[in-house]
Amino acid sequence: MFWASASLVGVLSILVLTSAQGQIKECNYDADTCGCKTDKGYISLNKYADKPLYVLDASMGYEYHWNPCKDFTMGKTTAACIQHLPAGDDYDCGAHKSTKSSAQNGHATFQLDAGDGQRHSTIDCICKENSVDVFEFQGEFPPGTYDFQLSGDSCCPGAAPPPSSGKSEGLSPGSIILIIFMCAVVVYLLGGLGFQIGVRKAKGKESLPHIIFWTSLPGLIKAGFLFTFRCGKDAGYQKI
Repeated sequence: MFWASASLVGVLSILVLTSAQGQIKECNYDADTCGCKTDKGYISLNKYADKPLYVLDASMGYEYHWNPCKDFTMGKTTAACIQHLPAGDDYDCGAHKSTKSSAQNGHATFQLDAGDGQRHSTIDCICKENSVDVFEFQGEFPPGTYDFQLSGDSCCPGAAPPPSSGKSEGLSPGSIILIIFMCAVVVYLLGGLGFQIGVRKAKGKESLPHIIFWTSLPGLIKAGFLFTFRCGKDAGYQKI
């Protein structure tokens, strides 16, 4: 009996610690990630920038669409959260510029207000590691205030990489050396051609700078390799 109780306490302790580890204490809205920066990393909803989240309230037949990244247009309504009625009417339930975020009960929460201030939306972002995202409508209370829940891996801090700083890392030393070398080659060829043609009045291949050296270079390289691999033997050189 004692061991059974101890095992139960141990399992409950692990569950409590695991739950606590997944909770966040702060959630500062970050437009670059369409999410927020938490004390445990970034929560990014960038994946929905071009495909808003969608949920159907089956009891009323109302559709709700939410784009965490920007306003979009449906019919004659432009907003980040749009309510679509069966009759075809669309209502603003949250403008993107009004988006705020905070940490509530250990998870991220996003709040939006309609442009006219008549409607409000709250989205609880619940972390479920290695799970597919599920967007659900929780209800409307009081009237004009809509509650949603997004649960899944996207709501977990660190599931997506942090946003880019937007600053260029610059050229590497190798790239700089290559650019300098190519510029030097271009200057050498153009300057050499100009000198050969303009000053020496050379024509044809003779107008190329140092043509004798470049045409003999392959032979010199070959001779150098032969001398090296044969250790100087039978290379055509005479002893002094």
